[in-house]
Amino acid sequence: MKYILAIFLLGFYTLSAQSRYFDVRDYSKVDLENLRSKFGINKTFPEKYELAILLALSQYPELKDTRIDFEEKMVHATMVARPAPLSLFKDDSKRRYKIFFNKKENKEGLILEGFSLNAKVGVIGHELAHIVYYINTKSLRIIRDGVNYSRNKFRRSFERATDYRTIEHGLGWQLYEFSQVAINRRSVSKKYLERKRSIYLLPEEILDIID
Repeated sequence: MKYILAIFLLGFYTLSAQSRYFDVRDYSKVDLENLRSKFGINKTFPEKYELAILLALSQYPELKDTRIDFEEKMVHATMVARPAPLSLFKDDSKRRYKIFFNKKENKEGLILEGFSLNAKVGVIGHELAHIVYYINTKSLRIIRDGVNYSRNKFRRSFERATDYRTIEHGLGWQLYEFSQVAINRRSVSKKYLERKRSIYLLPEEILDIID
């Protein structure tokens, strides 16, 4: 009897966890045109990342009209989000933001090709969480944050707060999947692994927050 109960509880927990997993691998359930019309306003992006970007944006209604350009570029990270430099000197409502996808794997960053859709949505969601912070922050503070980012203590606090913001926007499972897969990739460099573990929320920490 105890054995049967244990199996039942395990099955219930598994189904419960799956029900919270934002799984959109079944493309027939995704109305891409509807996503474009609702969340593609003032956005430019590479076609190959369109679905993941729009799904992530759908969790950030406050960014609906924000000007964001998604581009592929050689960067020393998997993705990077920042205000366009000249727009920092404009009114907050007129700012434009850039989010870069790394286009070649290096010691400090991965490329998203090969990751699952959920994982892509998770890491894009993290970058959008940065944009949410920027739109509510004055330009001088953003510049000061950029200077302080070279300090490990500040960087850890800044990135972990961004992970929390991502989870608060309903992308905890996606962030978990990206973190879990990235940390366990065979090709990942020691430098990337150390940076990931020391600065960002670990997969088990993400699960604890979700629960």
